[in-house]
Amino acid sequence: MGWFNRVKGLAGRGLKGRTGISAPGLLTSAWEDGREAVRPGSFISQVEANKHWVYVCAQKNAAAVAASRLRLYAAGERGSRKLVKTRPLDISRKDYLAANPGLKGFFRSGLEIEEVEEHPFLDLMKKANPFTSRFTLLETTELFLELTGNAYWYMARNRLGLPAEVWVVPSQRVTVNGSKTEFISGYTCRTGAEEVFLAPEDMVHFKFPNPANAYYGRSPLMAVAETYNIFENMQVFENALFSNMARPEGVLT
Repeated sequence: MGWFNRVKGLAGRGLKGRTGISAPGLLTSAWEDGREAVRPGSFISQVEANKHWVYVCAQKNAAAVAASRLRLYAAGERGSRKLVKTRPLDISRKDYLAANPGLKGFFRSGLEIEEVEEHPFLDLMKKANPFTSRFTLLETTELFLELTGNAYWYMARNRLGLPAEVWVVPSQRVTVNGSKTEFISGYTCRTGAEEVFLAPEDMVHFKFPNPANAYYGRSPLMAVAETYNIFENMQVFENALFSNMARPEGVLT
């Protein structure tokens, strides 16, 4: 039984997609814990810190990533037949790719690089699921990375076993299950008191580098956590003071 079907019964509700798969009720929850200040290891508090100047910075980066054009390329021997529709690269694009150190191996003698114009992956990215566009998918993914250092995609498969929909799973609800033999044995998604196991082959885990932990990324927010906490405490104090007509607590005698 697929995860979407299990979750549909687990959460008591589901979103019906065009592929005939129920979207997870774990994407929304009735309640979550929360604290005012961000804390290391507390992804909930990091997500809730998406306000004030943190929101402005994170949203600006997320919008820039979402506005980027996705390109797909195919590499093969010169003159070989491609299985998908492609077009040759212009000089400027070829020079741009060749300048990338990670792509130099593809530009060896006799290897031809072309841009793919039609492919199921490109179609999937145009409409991640019935409720999420490409822009929203990338924007939400980058927001979770900016706030928690981690972002997760659940790949819902069709009857042929191919990815048909992409769903962003809130990173504050995901736990990585480590394994001594496989490194990662799967993922656990929690909503309230319920837990659902996600197979590693159905998940895509994006994360920022974290020297302190091999399983979870470290977000840019945590680099300025102390600054945020001081700012948040000042806001709480000042709001409480104004709510009390600027009268401090206590009595002077």
